[in-house]
Amino acid sequence: MSGTWVAPGKARERSLVYGAMGSWKSSGALEIARKVKGKLWIVDTDCAFEGLLEREYADVRDKVAVKEVADWPEFVDGLEWAFGKAEADDWVVVDSCSDAQDFGLDFATSMIRGQDVADYLMGWAERHNQSEFKATGVQGSLIEMGVYDLYNPAWRKSLVRRVKAPGCHLYLTAQAGVAGVNPREDAQTKVLYGGIGWKPRTQRDLGFSAATVLYVEKDKMGRGYYSQVKSWG
Repeated sequence: MSGTWVAPGKARERSLVYGAMGSWKSSGALEIARKVKGKLWIVDTDCAFEGLLEREYADVRDKVAVKEVADWPEFVDGLEWAFGKAEADDWVVVDSCSDAQDFGLDFATSMIRGQDVADYLMGWAERHNQSEFKATGVQGSLIEMGVYDLYNPAWRKSLVRRVKAPGCHLYLTAQAGVAGVNPREDAQTKVLYGGIGWKPRTQRDLGFSAATVLYVEKDKMGRGYYSQVKSWG
């Protein structure tokens, strides 16, 4: 199927779509392929797209290129591949930024401690009593170890800076996490996502850097139903 939509001006679409697992985020990207002239370059963290392209979306197979990634170095290489290939009317799809964040945190933790996040936290919990662990939390434990000091600059260099000026259209996805329950959550995040009650489970700068932020859930027909959180700045 050949789409006809092209951007009316020089501005590129920069979307972050988030929701629960199975809420039509990946399918939403392939629906775009049916409507646009450009090609999709997909960085796939959970091996979702090849199956969709063999079944429901076989009609757009020739418009979609997929690179599956399973860790942080592969994710960074995937971004280089996608942005290096994409032309102005193409779309780079990153599905999912939540998985990519986990890759980055695992990689940073292994660089500092020689362990991934899960193994480190299990050891941390064994060395501290229950009340200390509850007070510090997972994020606090990683902050205390300096993981975010290593991870955040790498994340911003690899993805966030590209989101601000991508040179092509962007479709980013993330899983949803409950908003307003983390005591470390800043005021801007509470304002942006408080009305929905859910926020993207990924590095916070993505939501502020994307031009459009949409929360998606399935309707009774099994299709994606979108709620607009933010539009163009």
